[in-house]
Amino acid sequence: MGDEKAGQANGHNNGGEIKNGAKANGFSEKSSSTSSISSGQTDDLQSAKRRGILCCKPGADNIKEQPERVSFFRLFRFSDKLDVLLMVTGTLVMVLLGLLVPGNLFYFGNLMTNFVLFETSESANSTNLTGCAAENAAQKLQEPSGGLMPEENLRGVLDSYIKILVGFGVFAFLAAYTGITFWTWTGERQIRRIRNAYFQAIMQQSIAWFDVHNAGELNTRMVEDMQRLSEGFGDKMATSVQWISTFIGGYALAFIVGWKLTLVLLTACPLIVIVFAAASRFMMRMVRQELTAYAKAGSVAEETFSSIRTVAAFGGEKKAEDLYNGHLKNALVKGVRKGTIGGLISGLIMLIVFCSCALTLWYGAKLSREECFETGGILQVFFGVIVGSMSLGFALPVLENINSARAAAAALFKTIDAYVEIDSSSEIGLRPDHLEGDVEFEDVGFTYPSRQEIKVLDGLSFTVKKGQTVALVGESGCGKSTTIQLVQRFYEANEGKILIDGKDLKDYNLTWLRNYMGIVSQEPVLFATTIGENIRLGAKWGDEVTQEQIEMAAKQANCYDFISKLPKGFDTLVGEQGVQLSGGQKQRVAIARALIRNPAILLLDEATSALDTQSEAIVQDALDKASKGRTTIVIAHRLSTVRGADKIFAFRNGRVHEQGTHAELMSMEGIYYSLVMRQVEREKEEEKENRANVEKMERQRSLSGDSTQEKLTTKDTRIERAGSFRRSKRLGSLRSLKHNILDGNFAGLNQPGEDDDLEEIALEDGVVVARQLNSVKSRDKKADISMFELLRMNSPEWYLIVIGTIAALITGVVHLAFALLLSEVVGLLSEPDPEVQRTKIGQVAGWFVLSGITCAIVITTQNACFALSGERLTMRLRKKSFAAIVKQDIGFFDEEDNSVGFLASRLASDASLVKGATGQRVGVLLQNTATVIGALVIAFTFVWELTLVVIVFLPLMTAAGMIQHRLFRGFSAMEKAGIEEGGKMAQEAITAMRTVTSLNRQRYFTDKLYQHFKNLYKADLKKSFVYGIAFAASQSLVFFMYAICFGFGGYLIVCDCLPWRSEAIKFFHLMRIFAAVTFGTQSVGKNFSSLPDLERAKLAALKIIKLLNKEPSIDSTSSAGARPDKSEGEISFTDVEFSYPTRKAVQVLQGVSFTVKKGETVALVGSSGCGKSTSVSLLERFYDGISGTVAIDDKDVKILNIQWLRQQLGLVSQEPTLFNASIAENIAYGDNSREVTMPEIIEAATKANAHNFITSLPQGYETNVGSKGTQLSGGQKQRIAIARALVRNPSILLLDEATSALDTESEKVVQEALDEAMQGRTAIVIAHRLSTIRNADKIGVIDNGKVVEFDTHEQLLEKRGFYFNLINAQL
Repeated sequence: MGDEKAGQANGHNNGGEIKNGAKANGFSEKSSSTSSISSGQTDDLQSAKRRGILCCKPGADNIKEQPERVSFFRLFRFSDKLDVLLMVTGTLVMVLLGLLVPGNLFYFGNLMTNFVLFETSESANSTNLTGCAAENAAQKLQEPSGGLMPEENLRGVLDSYIKILVGFGVFAFLAAYTGITFWTWTGERQIRRIRNAYFQAIMQQSIAWFDVHNAGELNTRMVEDMQRLSEGFGDKMATSVQWISTFIGGYALAFIVGWKLTLVLLTACPLIVIVFAAASRFMMRMVRQELTAYAKAGSVAEETFSSIRTVAAFGGEKKAEDLYNGHLKNALVKGVRKGTIGGLISGLIMLIVFCSCALTLWYGAKLSREECFETGGILQVFFGVIVGSMSLGFALPVLENINSARAAAAALFKTIDAYVEIDSSSEIGLRPDHLEGDVEFEDVGFTYPSRQEIKVLDGLSFTVKKGQTVALVGESGCGKSTTIQLVQRFYEANEGKILIDGKDLKDYNLTWLRNYMGIVSQEPVLFATTIGENIRLGAKWGDEVTQEQIEMAAKQANCYDFISKLPKGFDTLVGEQGVQLSGGQKQRVAIARALIRNPAILLLDEATSALDTQSEAIVQDALDKASKGRTTIVIAHRLSTVRGADKIFAFRNGRVHEQGTHAELMSMEGIYYSLVMRQVEREKEEEKENRANVEKMERQRSLSGDSTQEKLTTKDTRIERAGSFRRSKRLGSLRSLKHNILDGNFAGLNQPGEDDDLEEIALEDGVVVARQLNSVKSRDKKADISMFELLRMNSPEWYLIVIGTIAALITGVVHLAFALLLSEVVGLLSEPDPEVQRTKIGQVAGWFVLSGITCAIVITTQNACFALSGERLTMRLRKKSFAAIVKQDIGFFDEEDNSVGFLASRLASDASLVKGATGQRVGVLLQNTATVIGALVIAFTFVWELTLVVIVFLPLMTAAGMIQHRLFRGFSAMEKAGIEEGGKMAQEAITAMRTVTSLNRQRYFTDKLYQHFKNLYKADLKKSFVYGIAFAASQSLVFFMYAICFGFGGYLIVCDCLPWRSEAIKFFHLMRIFAAVTFGTQSVGKNFSSLPDLERAKLAALKIIKLLNKEPSIDSTSSAGARPDKSEGEISFTDVEFSYPTRKAVQVLQGVSFTVKKGETVALVGSSGCGKSTSVSLLERFYDGISGTVAIDDKDVKILNIQWLRQQLGLVSQEPTLFNASIAENIAYGDNSREVTMPEIIEAATKANAHNFITSLPQGYETNVGSKGTQLSGGQKQRIAIARALVRNPSILLLDEATSALDTESEKVVQEALDEAMQGRTAIVIAHRLSTIRNADKIGVIDNGKVVEFDTHEQLLEKRGFYFNLINAQL
C-alpha cells in the first residue's frame, strides 16, 4: 500500500474566499476544474462554520432546543463584508430619509407660527385679543424686521421653506434609491446563501437523519419558509428602518421643543408597549404553528404525488385529500387567530393614539393660553409624536413580516445547525494512494436510530479478502442490506468495528472511501436528466468522464443497444425517477453507473432482480467480469446467482451462522443447504416436465420423418445463443447447480471465454422525446387576470368581505376625520378669544376620542373578517389545487413540467400568494382608496384652485407606481418560475438521498442548485434597481408637492388676488388641504407598495385557475360511469394500440389482442420494455389506448365508473410503494372504500407471509415503515404490498413481478398464498422467471408491442416459437 496521509480541513484565505473550488464544501475533488463553482465563490455552510455559528461537532446533539424564533441580528449571520457595507450604508441613508419628516416638521412649525401671527396681526389693537395672543401680536407689530411688514416677512419665510422642501425632495430621491436598492440587493444575496446553506446542510446529513426527517417536509420548508424569510428581508428592512427613524426623530423633536407637552403625550406609551409585546409573543407562536402545519401538509402532498400510481390503483385520492385537509384546517385556525390579534393590536394602538391626540391638543391649547407657548411649537410637538406614532404603526406590519422571517429562520437554521453524525463533506480522514479492498466486520452490533428497540445486527463478524466475491444470503430482514449500508457508512455501528484494509472505517475520509465503492441496489433510482448524465454521475467525484467511457460502461451493462435505438440516444431524458424507462432498462443504466467508476469494492444488492431472462444472462456475465480483480459483496435471494462466489455467508438474526464456499456449505446441510434445496426442489419438477415436453416433441418430429430441424430466425438464434451461453457460462446457472447437486459434485464449473456478438433484440419501451420547457414569457404572455376575478375566488366569504369592506371604508373615513379635526385645531389655536378656544378645543378633543373608539372597532373588525376570508381562501385553493392534481390522469404526472417537486412547490406558494392580494391586503387597499377619494373631496371643497395645482402630482406618483408594477410583473414571473424549478431540483435530490450519498454527488446537486439560483439572483438584482427608482420617485414627489402646496397656498393667502372669491382664503383652509393631501398621498404610496404582492398574486391565480380548469382525460374522482352489481372478471384486449403521451412518436402497443376468461390465470411474458406493464396500466386505466378496446365483462373500461373499475383490481407492482404510516395503515390502504378491520389486516398479512415478521417488531402492526418504506427490507416491503392487494379481495389480481424481491423460503410461501388467492378470481401475472407462471391457464408472449403467442405452457412448447426459446434460455 502506498503512503497514507490524513486529509486536512480545507482552509480559507483572509478575504473569506474559498480555496480550491469544490473543496470549499468539504467534498473532495482531484481537480478543481471539475467543480462548477469557481474558487472565488463563497461556500455558505463552511463560511458559517468558520464564523463559529454552526454546531456540527460531537456533543452538539445535546444543544438546547432551538427557540421559536432567532434573534434579530442572527438573521444576518450569512452576511459578508459587502453585505455589511450595503446594510450599514442602506441603514444610514434610510435613517436620514426617515429624519427628513421630523426635519420638515421643525421648519413647518416655524412657518405655522408666522401664519398665525399674520392672521392675528390685523387684530393686534382689538379688544378681543387678550393674554398671550395680544402680547405676541403687539410684539410682532412693533418689530421693524429690517423694514419688512408682516406680509413681507411671511413671504420670506415661505421662500426659505420652499427651498428647504426642494432640497429635501432631491435628498429623499437619492437616499430612498440608495437605501432600497442596497437593502434589496443584500437581501437577495443573503437569502440565496441561506437557501444554499439549508440545502447544503441537508445534503451533508447522514442517512440516519433522514430516517426521522420527512423529505416532503424538508422541501416544503425550503419553499414556504424561504418565502416567508425573503418577505422579511430586503425592502421590508429598509422601510422599517425608515419608519423607526421617523418615530425616534419625531419624538426627539417633540421633547426638544416642549418636553411638558411631550410627556403628557407619552403617558400612553407604556400601554402601547405592553399591548404590542404581549400580542407579538402570541402571534409568533401562531406563526410557528402555522408554518409547521403547512410543512406537514406539504409532506403529505409530496408523498402522494411521488406515489400517484399507487394512490390511483387503490383509490386513495380521498384519503390523501382528507389527510392533507386536516393539516390545512390546523393552519387555518392559527392564521385566523394571528390576523385577528394583529387587527386588535392595530385597533388598540390607534385608540391610544387618538386619545393621546385629544389630551395633547387640549393641554397644548392650555399652555398656549397660560404660558404663551407658540402655536408652531404645539404643532411641532403634536405632529412629532403623531407622525412618530403613526410611523410606528406603519412599521408594525413590516415588523410582523420580520418576526415571521425570524420564526421561519428558526426552523431553517435548526436544520443548518443540526449535528452531523457522519459528515460526508469533511476533509478529515485517511486518503491512501489506493484501496486494496479487504473488508472485515468484528462483532458488529447495530440498531436503526428510528427503531432502537430492534437489534438488526447482533455480533456480526466476517472477513472478505481483496478480490474475493462473497455472497450474503438469508431470509428477508436478516440484516443483509443493513450490512451493505454499514460498509458505505450510511450509519455508525453501535458495537464492534468495520475494517477496510485493516483500518477502521471511521478513520478514512468519507468522500474518498465512497469513491472506491460501486453500488447497484434492488430498487435503482435515476435522476430526471439524460441517460448519459445518469451514467456520468456514477464516476468518481473529481474525475472527468468521456463519452467513450460512458458508452463502454453502457456496453458492459448491456444497455448500449437499447439506448442507441432511442431518437436522442444518450441524450434521452429518463423522466422523474426514471419513469420513462422500464424496470429492466433502469436497472441496466444503474449497473452502467456503478461500473463507470471502476470501483475497488462492488456492492450488488439484488442487482439483476428486475431483468428478464435474456438480459439477466448477459448482465450477470458483465457483473461477473466486473467482479474480477475487485472485492465484491453480493446479496441475492436467487441462490443460483451466487453459487460461484469465493465465500458465502448465511445470515440469521443479524449474525453469520455459516460461512464457506458453496460446496462446503452444502456439505454442512445447514441454513444454506436448506435454502438451496428448497429452491432446487421447487424448480426440479418444473424443469423435468419442460424436458419431457421437449423430448416428446422431438420424438414426434422424428416419427413424422421431419429430420430437418426448423431453421430459426436470426432473432431466435440470438436468443438460443444467449440461453446456451448462459447454460455454459453464467456464475449461477440453475441447471448446472441442480445437476452438480444431484451428481454430488459441489465444485465450481470452468467458465468459457467471452462472446462479444450477443445482441439485445427486444423492442425497448423507453423512448423519451425530450421536451423543452416553455419560457416564462411565452407561458404568461397572453395570460392576465383582473382584480375582480381575484376577488371572485373569495366569493363564498362574501359576507365577511362585505363586513370587512364597510369596516375598511369607515377606517379610511376616520383617518380623514383625523385630518379634518387636526386642521380644526390649528385654526382654533389662532382663536383670539381664550374662552371660545377652550370650549371648542374641548369639543374637538371629544371627537378625537370618539374617532379613536370607532377606529379601534372597525380596524379589529376589518382585520378579523379579512383574515378569516383570506385563510379560508388559502385553504380552499390549496384543497382544490390538491384535489385537482390528484384527480389528473397519470399522463399529467409524466410531463416534465409536473414533477413532484414542481407541483409541491406550486401547491405551497400559489395559494398563499393569492391570499396576499385578497385577504387583509384588500382591506388596506379599500381603506387607502377611501382616504384618497375623501381627501380629494375635502381639498376641492375648500380651495379648488390649490387642489388643481397639487393634484398634478398624483398622476406622476401613479405613473411611477405603474412603471414599477409593469416591470415587477415580468420579474415576478421569472422569480416564481425559478423558485418552482429550484424546488423541483431540491426535491429530487432529497427524496433520493441514499443514491446521492452512495454516488458521492451531494456537491453535484448543491452546485446545480447554486447555479440555478445564481441566475435567478441576477434577475432579482435588476428588480432591486428598478424598484429603487420607483420607490425613490414616490418619496421625493411628496416633498415637491409640499413645496407647491405651501408656495402657491401661501401666495393665495398673502395676496388675496382671486376675484371670483368673495372671502379671503384662511390659513386653516390651507392646513385642511395640506392634511387631506398628506393622508391621500400616503395612501397612494401604500397602495403602490402593494403592487408587487398583487402582481405575484395574479400570476399565482392564473396558474391555479388553469389547474382547476384542466379536465383530465381520465378523472379518477369522477362519479360518472356504469357500476355493475358485480364483476365476473373476464378481460379482453382487442387491437389495442398505445403510445405514451410524452413520447407519441413511439408506439408501445401495436394491436395487442387477447382474452382472459373468468377465473383464469394468464401470464404475460417477454423481454423488458415489450409492453407487459403497459398492458396492466391500460387495464387500470392509468392511460387510454389510441385505438382498440380494453374491456371487462364485455364492457369497455371507458364506460365503467373509474373507482368501481379499480376497486375490482388488486395490484402488486415490481417496485412497491409504501407510505409514511404504520404497517396496519399501509395494509388497510388496499381498500379505501371502507374501514378495514384489524382481523382483516392480520388475515391479509398472514396470507402474504408477513404476519410473523410484523409481530416480531416491538410495535407490531403499529410500526411506522418510514418514508417510502425505508425502515423495512425489500422483501418485507413486497410482502406488505401483497397483503395490501389481498385485503381488498379483488375479482382481478394483477401481479407485476410480485415475488421478485423475496428470498427463496418467503417466495415459496407467498407464491402459494398468491396461488390460493388466484383461485376463483381472474389473474394477470407478469414475470421474467417463467417457472413461476408455467401453471397459468394461458400464457401470452408479447414482442414488439404485439401478442405473438397465446396458449398454454404445453402448447406453446409444441409450437417451438418465442416461448420455447425463452424457456430454453432459462434451462
